[in-house]
Amino acid sequence: MKILIVNTSERTGGAAIAAQRIAKAIRATKGQDVKVTFLSAERGLKAKLRKALECLVVFIHNGFSKNNMFSISIANTGTDITKTKEFKEADVVHLHWINQGMLSLDVIRKILQSGKPVVWTMHDMWPFTGVCHNTTTCTQFHSRCQHCGLFDHKPILPFMRDLTTRVFDKKSKVYSSAKITFVGCSRWISNQASRSALTKGHKIISIPNTLDTDIFAPGNKIEARKGLNLPLEKYLILFSSRRVTDLSKGINYLYEAILLMLNQYPELRERIGLVVLGGKAEETKNGQTDVIQRISHYIDYTSSETKLSEIYNAVDMYVTPSLQDNLPNTIMEALACGVPCVGFNTGGIPEMIDHKLNGYVAQYADTEDLKNGIYWTMQHTDSEHLKTHARQKVLDTYAPAIIASQYYETYLSLFVSV
Repeated sequence: MKILIVNTSERTGGAAIAAQRIAKAIRATKGQDVKVTFLSAERGLKAKLRKALECLVVFIHNGFSKNNMFSISIANTGTDITKTKEFKEADVVHLHWINQGMLSLDVIRKILQSGKPVVWTMHDMWPFTGVCHNTTTCTQFHSRCQHCGLFDHKPILPFMRDLTTRVFDKKSKVYSSAKITFVGCSRWISNQASRSALTKGHKIISIPNTLDTDIFAPGNKIEARKGLNLPLEKYLILFSSRRVTDLSKGINYLYEAILLMLNQYPELRERIGLVVLGGKAEETKNGQTDVIQRISHYIDYTSSETKLSEIYNAVDMYVTPSLQDNLPNTIMEALACGVPCVGFNTGGIPEMIDHKLNGYVAQYADTEDLKNGIYWTMQHTDSEHLKTHARQKVLDTYAPAIIASQYYETYLSLFVSV
């Protein structure tokens, strides 16, 4: 059986990392039974032009505003992968995150009409909404998306119809070409997908992401800190995001929670440190209080799994105050390294963090409870208990062999039924 895995990027971003890890796990576990090929967007002028064309259409329909530009995808242009050797040889096509000029809706129609079974792992909500990647509180996708709130302005030209509805209706027609097996990385996103008018008649299942549990494993904390030039004696709290300035990742909630904790427990001021990992990390320092600046340490974004494991092993706690997330790779990575986690009760986060067993699940967007979670984890009388359960959660739920088998059975059922 030959599997073609398709994702816009090969290495950059959470979806790319997850897709590569799934491919690696299947190759390692199933050996000669399955051949896995990874296909990503080609680089160069054509790729840039396709991405620019999509942005231009969104820009015009947004009243020439750049606001929310990358929160919206319309899939009006893309690469016709059905002409490639990899596609022609594939028995099953496995889509992941395919936006920003990778696949257009027209190409997706061609893929479905080819007769090849299609599995689509949902790394965000775009596969079952009109144009957005995250709906926050909007539920229009349950019936029919219209006049998306992410568009700041009405179209300048009167003949321009609502772009949101046009894309939603086109998706509906494209999806009717053949059955799709939608896979949610979390039970939360699978549940959301099941409510969409676009997924009616299609199969929806849940299979989480995976990671290499040999790379992401508990290590020597002192050596890790020495290698990263971090203080040896402090209790270190980690925040991580590919782009730290993305407000949806919630770093401002973390800053506020830490300030609340230090004001309530001033004796901790000399005891804790904050490690901020990600792109533009140092930019968040601007405008912060002297207290936050004094305890913070900044590390640039890295895609190296070895380096990431070293960073996790250097800290005592991982905090993810994200306001909406599917199944964050970062939580999985931290848990695998035996690091307890704290996060808001949103998306797939409470599926990963077992409350007061391997971390703390705080009430949604509640800074006070986020502070409580950080303090509770920090002051827990049996830190080894938290660390052990953190690691065991990954071994029991997200280990490569477990996830590879679940995907293999899914592929096999579709391949046999064709």
